[in-house]
Amino acid sequence: MKLSHITIDGIGYFEPEDKMTYDEAIKWAKIRGLRLLTRGEWCDLYDFKEEFRNSCLSKVYWTASEYFDYRRFAWYFYGDNGNIYYHNRNDLHTVRAVLAEPDFHHNY
Repeated sequence: MKLSHITIDGIGYFEPEDKMTYDEAIKWAKIRGLRLLTRGEWCDLYDFKEEFRNSCLSKVYWTASEYFDYRRFAWYFYGDNGNIYYHNRNDLHTVRAVLAEPDFHHNY
């Protein structure tokens, strides 16, 4: 699987070429010592970092956040407008991950 890497403000972001289901994305990141961005991180980065915003146009990314009212869904980030929506976990979306921090995982 081809993997692209971008660095913005000293933080490395990893993005596989292939789209994945939510569960595949979580597993893919975990076995590589990575994690998906949370809903809050996506929104903050999109709102305040122009280079980050420009790097995710025309793409839909899974977030690290499950949709708790209905476990078959998870939250995703839409790069064209910076909004967050929920979708069926079995749908295929793009993945962007960062290095996981030990004992630290936001899920909001």
